[in-house]
Amino acid sequence: MPRLSRVFTLLALAVVPAAATPICISGDTLANYEALGAGGCTVGPMLVNGFSFNLISVSGGATAVNASQITVTPDFPSDGFGLIFASSGFSVTGTGAVSYGLGFTWDPTGDIRGAGDILDPGSVDILTGGCEGIAFSGSSCSGTPFSLHVFEGATSQLTDFVSFSGTNIVWIENTIDLNANGGTASFNSIENYIVVPEPGSFAMMLAGLVVVAGVRWRGKGRAS
Repeated sequence: MPRLSRVFTLLALAVVPAAATPICISGDTLANYEALGAGGCTVGPMLVNGFSFNLISVSGGATAVNASQITVTPDFPSDGFGLIFASSGFSVTGTGAVSYGLGFTWDPTGDIRGAGDILDPGSVDILTGGCEGIAFSGSSCSGTPFSLHVFEGATSQLTDFVSFSGTNIVWIENTIDLNANGGTASFNSIENYIVVPEPGSFAMMLAGLVVVAGVRWRGKGRAS
């Protein structure tokens, strides 16, 4: 079965720890993260806030999960910081189809230079909408909007990237569409992951990875 893997990437040149903000709790529910509101919490030196999760649509007898059924776990790989959103209920079969929206704001008080999505082969469609420079207010972006789209089907686009001139706030919302199409489509977790490059390697990363470097989204699981 092909794995589902999607990556959202931001480049953070420098970060400054947020003051007087609680640390993100490992294993807490996404519903409790939503309740943090604008105050948010920290993952290492990174501030994340304004969490939202919603069911956009469900059909064909699929069972949708809610925010209380999703656990959030801070992750600390050697080159950055991240949050993993996991649930055993991210699955549809037969005629089932479901669409979710997951959004929040990264405010690392640093220098973010780009974003990208990467999808390993799998029958899923992921549209990432973003707002550079300021968080969304309702459905409007008073900063600079951007979008990324990865999908596989009769036609496929497995990568999509955009670069920034430099910003310290990026709001993102991922629309995740699962459609079983007579089979099974599922994934276990999605990770939003910020890479903080070594100062000495930054120029090389910008030259070679300007559209890839930085905060990475990784979906772990499968879809077919």
